[in-house]
Amino acid sequence: MQKYSKTRVNTAGITLKENLPVSAIEITKAEDVLTYWRFIHLPVLNTFQATLRTKLAKKYKRNGFIAQRLKRAPSIISKLRREPRMKLSTMQDIAGIRAVMNRLKDVKKLSTELKDSKAKHKLLSEADYINNPKKSGYRSIHLIFEYHNKATPESDGLKIEVQLRTKLQHIWATSVETMGTFMDTSLKSSEGPESILNFFSITSSAFAILEKTPIVPEHSLMSEKEIFQKAISQYDTLRIKEKLAAFTIATGHIDELNRQSRSKYYLIILDLKNKRIRFNPFSARQLSEANQSYTEVERSISAGAELQAVLVSIDKVSALSKAYPNYFLDTDDFTKKIEEIRKRI
Repeated sequence: MQKYSKTRVNTAGITLKENLPVSAIEITKAEDVLTYWRFIHLPVLNTFQATLRTKLAKKYKRNGFIAQRLKRAPSIISKLRREPRMKLSTMQDIAGIRAVMNRLKDVKKLSTELKDSKAKHKLLSEADYINNPKKSGYRSIHLIFEYHNKATPESDGLKIEVQLRTKLQHIWATSVETMGTFMDTSLKSSEGPESILNFFSITSSAFAILEKTPIVPEHSLMSEKEIFQKAISQYDTLRIKEKLAAFTIATGHIDELNRQSRSKYYLIILDLKNKRIRFNPFSARQLSEANQSYTEVERSISAGAELQAVLVSIDKVSALSKAYPNYFLDTDDFTKKIEEIRKRI
């Protein structure tokens, strides 16, 4: 794969985010640069994934799961547009890895271990959205590390975002993404109908009560019962259950998924029009091919195809639906938690 300087990477970012009259050839060249830039983040992901898997196996008795992904091109471009001063070469979440733990205490413990680690990778920043949830209701811990490895000079100095969250926080976040997918809006970026955004915010506070963590600040004057009642009222009034049920793709009907596959990477392609999902598996040796296929699908999306795609890596194929339920359009766990709240009332 051809190499590019950071100056060329930043120029490509400008070309992709600006609505300027440029030729199709220039766009294609910029997309090729982005393909390269994502590709060199993979050694970073693999290093951190190996570390987290070892910790999960030894200290947490596999109490959770690990998944990694390369940020989607539409999300990269959208972020560059939202934050005009940002350069593509300095974006900190091109490479992302997520640990979803069953217990809150394990999330906190793992966060402390990573921050106190004697590894040569440098912790650049921390954002604790569990103790300080966003207005949207988003809850998770984000750690940004700077990768250091002189043996891979291209990747040396790159950034990686590590997300740590509980299963319940994961259920909430992926339900927001699922709803946003079919409403064709980025609810997770607080874009979209105010009524839907308010529902997910109050529901996050209700979930926080279940986990005994801080609620969204704007709900601080409400009692636990009032929060539960408002969440259920909006759930029913907005017909959230019906909306989510209409989006669901039955896992049993997903074809082209070989559950015995030993592949290292998976390109998940969600066909929104036909409500189908495809999985293109790639071995570790096919990494470059996987990355290029990812770009080709994204070019189809740019041309108008009603698809969503993401290139991921996970240790077991059977865990894909847990790690990325928004691509399976699976919100059953979210609905079950809402009904649990209804029973508490």
